[in-house]
Amino acid sequence: DLNLTWWYNQNMAILQASENRVFKFLQVNLGRVCSRDEIAQALWGQGWTQKYSDWMIDTLVYRLRHKIPANYAIKTCRNQGYALNKKGYQLEGSDPSNSVLKPVPGIQATEQYLNYMNNPANIRQGLTDLFKAAAGFKKYCRGRLLVINSYSFDNVDAVKAWPGEVVFIHHDERALDLHRRRAEELGLKHVSVCYDDIRQSRLADKTFNLVINDFRLNFNLTHRQNQQMMAQTRRVLKPGGAVLLSVVYGQRKRWFEGAEHLPRPCFPKSDYEKLFKIKTSKAGVPVDDWCLTSGLVLLY
Repeated sequence: DLNLTWWYNQNMAILQASENRVFKFLQVNLGRVCSRDEIAQALWGQGWTQKYSDWMIDTLVYRLRHKIPANYAIKTCRNQGYALNKKGYQLEGSDPSNSVLKPVPGIQATEQYLNYMNNPANIRQGLTDLFKAAAGFKKYCRGRLLVINSYSFDNVDAVKAWPGEVVFIHHDERALDLHRRRAEELGLKHVSVCYDDIRQSRLADKTFNLVINDFRLNFNLTHRQNQQMMAQTRRVLKPGGAVLLSVVYGQRKRWFEGAEHLPRPCFPKSDYEKLFKIKTSKAGVPVDDWCLTSGLVLLY
């Protein structure tokens, strides 16, 4: 687009180096949806997976939106990425290309579920409840914390005094937006969000002291997906770290539906025991904490 090229040549001085890299990439791909992975590669180059920051990408796009010509717009394509396009023109396609993250089948949260989980007047299970239920948990309240697939904004409130960095990851941008806005409202500099699917995570090895996955295993459709999630969870855990999970289980695979009205698979307890590699000592006492009443697991 010659008009956009002319504007860039006249105004490149107002763009920071990072903004410049993102803009040039979006300009070359004018009218096409660019995935977050593609933007990250253009921004950070080699080693982008270690530098990846959903917050940084969103911040740069926000700044660019206020600098580009008024007849152009950067459109957010939910769960896909961003597209620079001339106003009034259709995008060439809706599918991002060359993304490391590929869509994985699973239970998708409905708007009704999101509304329920973000209404403090409703009875819900969140991080605060998980912290209270986890016996022996306090000694792990330190270092870098990873929270997987949270859908409740007030889970940010639960970690506002956490003595270290906290990262919320999700592959649903609606959830990321909820947590990002809450962290900004509370002025929490140690809390960030990142677009990532733990089942095929791009996070670096041995990065976190504690990983929390609260009931979200039940968003998987198959036990194979559960295994993928646990393999990636153990990979990103630092030596000596811990994993805190809670699940809903039954005598056999079935479906359950809580007050939030979102049907999800319920796997047998035996599947979870194998998945978490729960062992028994010579005295017959489980090495890992397994609370039979709530399906709570603390692995360390």
